[in-house]
Amino acid sequence: MNDVPLHKKSAIEISTMVHTKQMSAEEVVKTILGHINRANCEVNAFALICDQQAMKDAREIDRKIRQGQEVLPLAGVPFTVKDLIPTKGIETASGSFVMQGNIPTTDADPVMQLKKAGAILIGKSTTAELGSDVFTNTKRYGTTRNPWNTEHHSGGSSGGAAAAVAAGMGPIAISTDGGGSARIPASCCGVLGMKPTLGLVPNEMWALKFDTFTSIGANTRTSADLAAMLTVINNSHPYDPWTAGRSRIQFSVRSEPVENLAGLRILYVPTMGNRIVDKNVNVLVEDALSVLSNAGAKIELAPSDFAWHSPSGRDAFCATYNARFGHLLAGYRHVMSDAIVSLIELGANVPSNTIAKASLERAELFTRVQKLFDNADLIVSPTLSAPAPLCKSDSREMMEINGEPVGPFRQAWCPYSQTFNHTGHPAITIPVGFSAGLPVGLQAVAPYFADQALIDLAAAIEELIPWTDAWPETAG
Repeated sequence: MNDVPLHKKSAIEISTMVHTKQMSAEEVVKTILGHINRANCEVNAFALICDQQAMKDAREIDRKIRQGQEVLPLAGVPFTVKDLIPTKGIETASGSFVMQGNIPTTDADPVMQLKKAGAILIGKSTTAELGSDVFTNTKRYGTTRNPWNTEHHSGGSSGGAAAAVAAGMGPIAISTDGGGSARIPASCCGVLGMKPTLGLVPNEMWALKFDTFTSIGANTRTSADLAAMLTVINNSHPYDPWTAGRSRIQFSVRSEPVENLAGLRILYVPTMGNRIVDKNVNVLVEDALSVLSNAGAKIELAPSDFAWHSPSGRDAFCATYNARFGHLLAGYRHVMSDAIVSLIELGANVPSNTIAKASLERAELFTRVQKLFDNADLIVSPTLSAPAPLCKSDSREMMEINGEPVGPFRQAWCPYSQTFNHTGHPAITIPVGFSAGLPVGLQAVAPYFADQALIDLAAAIEELIPWTDAWPETAG
């Protein structure tokens, strides 16, 4: 591994190098900043880069290590934070001109926990405006492109987080996931994207504290990095009712991850409200399931008539955006992206009984999905119905799969993710191969607080269908 450039090393490898003084944290940050300077011009994954503060923080980590003050599990590891998440003293603009100049006075808890663990904030990653879209394309920051083919989208809304990790611009990233926002871009970019169990990671600064479906997400290249990152950021916080009073969980990668597949009961869902899956995606997902089956997993096909969605959920989602941001249209419409304006306007006339119905449907959906785990350990599906589309695509446009029109991108391309935001179950996307040079992901879902089972599956697939040695040309 010594001949592997630093930007292609994992977080755990970097931390080990810093602790053993093979490289200082300052040297790590300087090297990664140099790589960002080369790679980001093609990918556009950053809203801003915290170069001066990162160097200052790195020197402080080096001082602590020299003095032997403490063992920091992620010492010197560069990380990015999605532009939706508050960062102390650093602009958090949510991908919008509307929020320009918003400087939080405190870090969100997951950011604070990573810093305490020795990780170094290197920049804010791009997001769809106000976290509203499945593509990361804003008037303020432009389009975040796929590192594997920059003519294609990176996905959204955490497009910058996944693209940065995929291109070697920091090995770990904090994202958010309110409808697939950590998983969709991770699938597009060929990295891990996880939405933890609702209540595992504090999201204390989110506006919707009780009827929330948004979790702090995590993006990494390796399962070991994911385990290390989740161990640090899962926590109890008095201002988050879902995490208050809960004990921290330690996550790990098993020494023989493939052995954990023996007897694992997997329920396979080929479609989830959509009619069609891209033929290459279908082949790659089913090939991955065959590999898991040969290793001892038991695969069962889910009933085709299962109701996976809340019919009123989309309307309620739009109504929430209108309630939060509708007042901005009068003064800022001209600087807001068309996608967010459209979404806010759609929510203006949603009847109150539809919103109430959505809450009831969400409770029923949770119970339906929860019952599936009586006879299954994991639920798996494609993460997306097709690989990342071209950057000229708009999420409101009609898309085609296998030459057939299938509906708007927002519904037809990513029907698999939002269900588990509504139910709160942990979900992950894991790379399983490439279609025409673009990554394809498999989504897995586990029971509440069985997040370790998702890390176990990722580690097993990482061994059986290796992806960590593959890098896009933009990574150099």
